[in-house]
Amino acid sequence: MDNAGSDNKAGRIIVIDYLRGIALFLMALDHCMYFAGAPLVAESYGFKMPQLGPDILVIIGLITNPASVIFFTLAGTSIALFELQRRNKGWSDKDISRFLLIKGCLLIGLDSIIQPFLWNEPQPTVDTLSALGCNIILLVFLRRLNVYQIGTLAAVLTFVYPFIVTAIRECSGTPLCLLFNVLFQYIHTGDLHVEFPILARLNLVLIGYLFGRMIRSHSEAAFKHLLRIGFLGLLGAAMLRIIGSYGNFTPYSPGTRFITFFIESKQPPSPVFVLFNFSIGVFALYGLYAARKVLPKIQLLRFLEIIGKTPLFFYVAHLIVYGMLVNRIADFHFVSHTWELAAMEFIGGMIILVPLSYYYRHFRESHPTSILRYL
Repeated sequence: MDNAGSDNKAGRIIVIDYLRGIALFLMALDHCMYFAGAPLVAESYGFKMPQLGPDILVIIGLITNPASVIFFTLAGTSIALFELQRRNKGWSDKDISRFLLIKGCLLIGLDSIIQPFLWNEPQPTVDTLSALGCNIILLVFLRRLNVYQIGTLAAVLTFVYPFIVTAIRECSGTPLCLLFNVLFQYIHTGDLHVEFPILARLNLVLIGYLFGRMIRSHSEAAFKHLLRIGFLGLLGAAMLRIIGSYGNFTPYSPGTRFITFFIESKQPPSPVFVLFNFSIGVFALYGLYAARKVLPKIQLLRFLEIIGKTPLFFYVAHLIVYGMLVNRIADFHFVSHTWELAAMEFIGGMIILVPLSYYYRHFRESHPTSILRYL
């Protein structure tokens, strides 16, 4: 989702672009390690505790884990800011809804192209862009609710999700089970794979949307309590993890490596995983907002703003670039270690992707009526 307005007087949009850029940077690091053959396993999938690698890889993985949580949350924030920008330009509510519906459908279609060609998935797969596109379509209707209703819905989704996932865990073989799995469950068997269940992160999109509304009406208040929210979130995640029942899809066993205390389920996303990584994102946003006056002066970090303004383009482009780079670098046979391959791939990819993102944004702005305006 892109920069939703041009008013940077309070640093509001700038810090959101930077935070989104951080999420994309971490996402690129995680994926390039995967393509290089050194996956950063720091989360569980399908209720199973993974086989962990060296501690350094796990720690790097824990650092990259907040990426998807931030990505989905800021999608909601950007839609709220997009509404304000378009209304200021004279768009009707119907025009805004039509734009968002088209955008959501395009993301779903784009995901169906990405999966077989970039991830080598033989089966149809519901992944990041499909889930995001569906959430945008749902938000077209849900944004008509007031803030209290949206907040209540986000809270209910957060609370009941573990019960739903547990109840349908063994559900299979019927159309109703298929629907439940697409909406809520991580599935990597059968004719349809579900990497990102459609409703699993709708609560984050709704929370982000509410935050965007706060920025629109009470800019200072929107950032005032971030530090407190972050600490409460970490405390809640720690308490749920220690208790070990509700909110844990892969409970911690005291007799195992201590680092497994931080390993929770990304797919399906457990409340502990979401709460912990959401809190990290909140701390990052607080730090960026506190430094909002000096951020534009730090040229070394400018690339975060650049990629943060073209998130959907960067997301697709980084999969293409890193998927191709790892094979090209390996062909030279001068890389003897996976770490060297990953480092060269990551640095080389960013050298390509940052200028691409910059020129893509300017090209899109010079063609405001093209299909690129949806991406």
